[in-house]
Amino acid sequence: LNVERFRSSSGYLFDPYDGARSLVDIVVDGLLDPTRLERIESIRQESTAGALSASEVMAALLKQAFPTPAGGNGLQSVVQTETAEALMNLAGSANAPPEVKSEAWAAVLSLQRTLAAQTSNPTVERLRAEVALFLRDPRQFVPHRPAAAAPTGPPVGGG
Repeated sequence: LNVERFRSSSGYLFDPYDGARSLVDIVVDGLLDPTRLERIESIRQESTAGALSASEVMAALLKQAFPTPAGGNGLQSVVQTETAEALMNLAGSANAPPEVKSEAWAAVLSLQRTLAAQTSNPTVERLRAEVALFLRDPRQFVPHRPAAAAPTGPPVGGG
């Protein structure tokens, strides 16, 4: 068993969508970790001007996932889906501190506005519906994200 391989829905073939999903999960889940965002907010409260805020992290993620003008391909839809669902998970999380949940809710509302301005395509349509359902009842419609298919252990070359 080689722990440095991505699990692939295509069997032994590398699936670029699974690879992209794993990479996005690593980055987005790392940036949207509730404990990390709480530390960012604490540092911002204690420091002078210029400190990063949780809302700035979320806004930067949305800006990168949903560029204007909209472009992209299938891999961009993976980035958009994973980013949107991670934000909804954070906003609906029972474990996130109230300050972080509040910023996540604001980001989901910003996502809703961003999606409304996007050119319609299957991913945008699906995410519009998903966000609308989530905002209607977050306990019932929080996205269920599968576990990342990233290889276990430290990155290659780490150690």
